[in-house]
Amino acid sequence: MLALNLMTNEDLVKSLQSEMDELMLFELMSRFKPMVRKYSQSYFVKQYDYDDFVQEANIVILKAIRRFDIHKKTYFAPYFHQMYRNHILNLIRHDNAVCRGKGKSFVSIDSENCFLEGKYTDALVNRFPLSAFDIFEIKEKSTDYIQSLSPFEQKIFYQYIQTGDYQVIADKLDIPIRKVHDGIYRCHKKLKETIR
Repeated sequence: MLALNLMTNEDLVKSLQSEMDELMLFELMSRFKPMVRKYSQSYFVKQYDYDDFVQEANIVILKAIRRFDIHKKTYFAPYFHQMYRNHILNLIRHDNAVCRGKGKSFVSIDSENCFLEGKYTDALVNRFPLSAFDIFEIKEKSTDYIQSLSPFEQKIFYQYIQTGDYQVIADKLDIPIRKVHDGIYRCHKKLKETIR
């Protein structure tokens, strides 16, 4: 095997797609640190510092490795660069969108909307079929997910997390079971949109 610093980005990606290796991943990530630094200095995302940009880059590079088609004979660097740029621009758009979350930037730790303590996240990942990568992403984006739900969907979601039984939810909320089914369907659809 070649020394890691002699391998091309594409060789590293090909190896990482077949088997995740921490040293290879670290080598690949370190090659893009100058680009990440440039973005951290060029773009403003509310309450983000350099470490946050690095963390976002780590998330995007994992997605890029998973999605990159090695058979297309393209280069990984421009592919990752474009994905990362789009990701940062989406973060900026999300922060600037007044309609999302009714202008709220934060959710209180004591709020029922915040399930970062693990109770709801663990129940959520047990209820829906998710990959390990999707579980990581949903834990990162849990606040966005809860804010994307309507008040009715939030009630359905919390009841579903607690009981998992459509009839119990319908009885508890005094609504037809069809509305429960439709609400859970919308929650699942929004969950998929959140992690993509």
